[in-house]
Amino acid sequence: MASAHPALSFADPAAAQAQFAGTACALEGDDPAVAQAEQAFGAIGGRCFRLQAADKPLYHGAAVLVSNFPPVLAAAAAELWQGCGMPLELIAPLWQAFAKNVADNLLRLGPAGALTGPAARGDSAVVQAETTAMQARDPALAQAYAALSTLAARLAQQGVALAPVDGAAPLSRART
Repeated sequence: MASAHPALSFADPAAAQAQFAGTACALEGDDPAVAQAEQAFGAIGGRCFRLQAADKPLYHGAAVLVSNFPPVLAAAAAELWQGCGMPLELIAPLWQAFAKNVADNLLRLGPAGALTGPAARGDSAVVQAETTAMQARDPALAQAYAALSTLAARLAQQGVALAPVDGAAPLSRART
């Protein structure tokens, strides 16, 4: 028995099908079944690798971070701008421009190079002021903002977003 976990957004199944070639596909299970799954997914363009069952939550969580949270962040930003009095006709074009520019910068510069803002420049006073303002609007948003600002500061200072795990080798700082 094997299971496959393609790293691809399936928000639009037709688009996912068209984008599948080159998709990373984590495979887990017994060796004969994984070999069959690797052959099947490889035949349709999947780039297969073995995933240990214990690592499945982190693998899937990473996919959620990159695919589900940008839409949540765009919605939260739009709601904050609306609450600040920004005209509605400016909001969608603004978050769309940010989304495009951020994606372009990520692809061109990698995560550390694409990072901007107060956490990236070490301006903790601005991060605190923004966190406090968000706390009054929505405590969950403030908590997320503070946590993401911590990760952003670490990425800016150390080139990695995650804290090292005891006894583990440092994570690669290669552009991804």
